[in-house]
Amino acid sequence: MRDRGEWAVKKSQQARWNARYHEAPGRFGAEPAALLVELVAGLEVGSAVEFGCGEGRNCRYLEDDGWAVLGIDFSTVAIKHARVCTQVSSFVCADVSKLSSDVVASGSFDLACAVFLHTCKRERERWFVEMVKAVRPGGYVIYVGHAPGAQPEPVRPAATALAHDKLQQLKVRYTGHDSAAEPGHNALTDFGILWRRI
Repeated sequence: MRDRGEWAVKKSQQARWNARYHEAPGRFGAEPAALLVELVAGLEVGSAVEFGCGEGRNCRYLEDDGWAVLGIDFSTVAIKHARVCTQVSSFVCADVSKLSSDVVASGSFDLACAVFLHTCKRERERWFVEMVKAVRPGGYVIYVGHAPGAQPEPVRPAATALAHDKLQQLKVRYTGHDSAAEPGHNALTDFGILWRRI
């Protein structure tokens, strides 16, 4: 059970993100993350789930590419915007570090991804395991994030910190952060990883 202190912190974070999306709709742009586009290219289309989908720009790309998409985010404002911007994708307002099986059943997706979902280490360990569990054997997991930088940047995971015994790493890609294409992010380098679920 979540203690009151953790609950209060999560509610504060949710309020902060709601305010951000309310004050600046489309704050992270309308185009999908370039590394996601690169890593998903060539994969057989199926069902996909995005953890921390924000306003749904990556869900919209996957949907247009033929995927059946579920987007999950804890910001009620972001989910409201996402539902306006896509035609087919489904969206759920939920905390990805506390998902229940009625939101994401084990082995029910061909692809799970998280794009620029930066949380504390403890929460990341929870949702990363849930992402892996959500994918059927033979499916794929993609993570795109900002590479760790100099303090006082937020704590970000290194590519080597993301691993699971049910994942086979297929690709790792680093690129300079394009602030014109990815506004709203303070980073120098981005990275993406593609795994196959075994």
